[in-house]
Amino acid sequence: MKRRAKGMGSITYLGKGRSKPFLACLKRKSYGTYKTMEECEKALLAVILEAENVYPNYINDEIKNDYIDFVYTLQQQKVLPLSVYDFPKMDLMYEMFKTKLLQNGYIFNPTNGEEILNVMTFEELWNEFFEETAPTKSKQWGRSMSAALKKFSNIKNKPINQISIEDIQNCYNNVMYSEKGVSHSTLTNMTIVLRYVYRLSEKKKFTTKNDNPLEYIDSRATGKKRNNRKVFTNEEIKIIMNYNSDIAKIVTLYIFTGMRPIELISMKRSNIHLDKKYMVGGVKTEAGKSRIIPLHDRIIPIIHYFLNQNHTYLFTDQGNLSEYNKYAKSYKKLMSELNLNHVEPYDTRYTFSTIAKTSGVDSSIRKKIMGHSCEDLTDDVYTHEPLPYFLKEINKIKIC
Repeated sequence: MKRRAKGMGSITYLGKGRSKPFLACLKRKSYGTYKTMEECEKALLAVILEAENVYPNYINDEIKNDYIDFVYTLQQQKVLPLSVYDFPKMDLMYEMFKTKLLQNGYIFNPTNGEEILNVMTFEELWNEFFEETAPTKSKQWGRSMSAALKKFSNIKNKPINQISIEDIQNCYNNVMYSEKGVSHSTLTNMTIVLRYVYRLSEKKKFTTKNDNPLEYIDSRATGKKRNNRKVFTNEEIKIIMNYNSDIAKIVTLYIFTGMRPIELISMKRSNIHLDKKYMVGGVKTEAGKSRIIPLHDRIIPIIHYFLNQNHTYLFTDQGNLSEYNKYAKSYKKLMSELNLNHVEPYDTRYTFSTIAKTSGVDSSIRKKIMGHSCEDLTDDVYTHEPLPYFLKEINKIKIC
């Protein structure tokens, strides 16, 4: 059996035929038997962390095991030494764990940064509101609201602060682009549910007014089937880039940045750093907000072109849903003029993801540009790539 780090106790294998053959000992004291070596190692780690008080101030009993798993994982990844007594200053690790908690649905009380709140799910918030409100409403109202809640089945069990605009938009899209379509009244009821859920969430300080997605949701009665998102080919991209119109330039920006429609529409000019070839923007998710968007060399002239115009934002004056509706209409008109079979504005985002992947752009860079969380904790929290690396990777995309 591999020798353990100094001061980290000992593990004895008691032989076959036992359900828990691994014995944990520290300073001549037994701390139980366990089914696996890993369970035994974590048990000893927990004892030593407790004895040496290697915990952030915000740790409580509910998340203590999560923290032990977190430290153990970092040890296995060789981010931390195997001996607790060789640990460096832990402030950065505490911040990493705090980030992980936020990603898993926890939130810190804004009036007390050391108090962790367990964030309620979408359905839990609605049920609390419904129980208080239903007695004052008609039975028909209750049935209508319950039916509307079912349309949010994909997000109802998610913590409210982990639900993205895209998650909610997909709930609307699922009904809008279903075979039967959806009525205006159903969409209205869905919006009512959404409004009251986020109103209660804000009251409980799980989210803020800026997190309310209502302004950004596209909802309309429709009986049409949803068109599948399609990737623009190189030839189609060249056709758009060579077309001399503002909307063609805007679509080109979307293809080369991978941004959501509302993100570029609401891009503040103060967040555009043309001299250093990047922008800062994004909406909703922690990974998506205030992220770096490197500017591909092919779109620098386009950014410069719009900055020379008199707009409040990059190419709009309001940066809200009405501007998005204008963009969607202009986008579809451009596709018709160019005889391109792309009716979904999100095709540009889908195209960016695809061409970035096929061009060999670093996967963690691609995800960060698009505002997606990285699956690897170290990539997502511990690693911060410099801007030159972003620019190098984005310019791997070649449209020939």
